[in-house]
Amino acid sequence: MPSTIAATSNGVKPRFFYGWYIVAVGFIANVASSFALASTLSIFLKPLTTDLGISRGVFSLLRSGEGIIGACLAPLVGPLVDRHGGRWLMAVGAAIAGVGYLILGQVGSFAHFATIRLTVVTFGDALMSSMVVNVVIA
Repeated sequence: MPSTIAATSNGVKPRFFYGWYIVAVGFIANVASSFALASTLSIFLKPLTTDLGISRGVFSLLRSGEGIIGACLAPLVGPLVDRHGGRWLMAVGAAIAGVGYLILGQVGSFAHFATIRLTVVTFGDALMSSMVVNVVIA
């Protein structure tokens, strides 16, 4: 009966399968991406709408715009994943989204908030979102 334990070239069994690191980082990226766009935004809905002087309905349109822009970016991100792999795309995407969040801390109007959120943060999220993660894991 053949052994199902994989061995390296020197015959020693690896301690931990490297693929699980990829799955763990992918899980963390998915959590960060989903919280960046949906869950945490709702927590700050009341304070942000009060601070920026807009209605909750107008503010909620932002989420729709992010979804549409993310879907439009998918055909551009897909070939990048195929050519360059997901490691660097996820790192660059996290850095871009992080810079976007730092800029968001300095905005004073809803127009600035929406502009940064719909450009910088959404683009960064598209580079580290589930599409990139799922391709890398597969």
